[in-house]
This record gives sequence, C-alpha cells and structure tokens, in this order.
Amino acid sequence: MTKKDFQLFRCLYVHNCLHMILSIGLTIYIVYDAFTVKNQPSNIQNSFFYFLYGFTNFLHYIPFCLSFYIFIWVSKAFRNEFKRIFYQIFRKNQITIHDEDQQQGNQFQNQTELNVVSTIVLLS
Repeated sequence: MTKKDFQLFRCLYVHNCLHMILSIGLTIYIVYDAFTVKNQPSNIQNSFFYFLYGFTNFLHYIPFCLSFYIFIWVSKAFRNEFKRIFYQIFRKNQITIHDEDQQQGNQFQNQTELNVVSTIVLLS
C-alpha cells in the first residue's frame, strides 16, 4: 500500500466518524418519537420537538457537504493535487516538489568550485 492509500483510508475514517456522530441525533429523535407517538404533547412541547427534529435533520445532512473539506484538511496529497489543478486552471506555473528536487540535484552536480578572493582598499 502506498502513502496515498493510507491518506485515503484516513480521510474515509474521519468522514465515517463525522457521519456517525452527526447522524446519531436524528436516530435518537426518531426512536424517541416512535415510543411517544400515543402521547399528546402540549403546544410548547410540540414546538420544541419540531425544532429538535429540524436541528437534528440539519446535522444529519452536514457530512454530505464536508467531504471536500475533510480531504483538504486530512490528506497532504489531495491538497497538493488540488493546488496543482487550481494553478493549472488559472494558468500559473507551479513547480512540483519532484521537479524542484531534480533541479536542486542538478545544481549541485553542475556547480564547480569557485575560489574567489576579494580585496577592498579604502583610501582616505
């Protein structure tokens, strides 16, 4: 397995954990509502339950929007690939890390040792 595969697994793990955490409220609400279906709540309780249902429903749908942010936050390979595509779309040249390493290696190989002596004489 490569480093990118591990980063993908880590992203999927974080995504699954967030999905379970944010969806548990709606599940608890639905189970509670099923047990108390025969009880007639007052208007205040009814309003509170509608608010609770709307809030837990909102939390339930958040993980579907978080995938991009999770991948940006967790995976360095995804961030680098996203930057490369972003710069490619807007016509900016970006040197990849691999190209940069090769250029530095070529500079060190092509450098010849220079011995330079400079003398500064100040006349006053």
